[in-house]
Amino acid sequence: MRIPLILAIGFWFATSVNATPLFELRVGASWTYEVDVKGGTSYTLVNHIDDKHIVDGTVWYRLVEFDEIFWITNTSQGQMEALSSMTSEMPPSSGVEMQLIFKFPAEPGEQWTTVDGDVITYRGKHRTTVPAGSFSCHIYFIDMEEEGYSEFCIAEGIGVIYNIFELKGYPKEVAKLVDYQ
Repeated sequence: MRIPLILAIGFWFATSVNATPLFELRVGASWTYEVDVKGGTSYTLVNHIDDKHIVDGTVWYRLVEFDEIFWITNTSQGQMEALSSMTSEMPPSSGVEMQLIFKFPAEPGEQWTTVDGDVITYRGKHRTTVPAGSFSCHIYFIDMEEEGYSEFCIAEGIGVIYNIFELKGYPKEVAKLVDYQ
């Protein structure tokens, strides 16, 4: 009787304890970037979390990022994105499907694929300096095959500090963190 009980308690503990998230999600968080566009132009952009909802016990945060809306959550696997409402103003509903975007922790060279077929590769850690400071960050490369690529530099506890985005037919953009709250 004791062994099944000990195993059950051990299983519950192992599956209910989340790893430390890559960065905390909270309503009111914001990140301000200076975005340089190939060809010489630049603009300022603010990403922010402006809402949260609890669905089936999971806390989902509404992230307005690079002019798109995502519903995201932190899990023991890393940062997940809701599939049913990726571009929706509405929060995810019960039974929402999700996909892993930023696995954390991860091993350099580790890869996973999104439902759209994009291949995400964790490239390891690197020190990067941007206007907001110098940070040790995790590098995630998203290969969108024929469409282009994006590279995210994410500092633990802070968020995206550097992003390179190059989509076929559009000029390359590089976003550098200027301020965060």
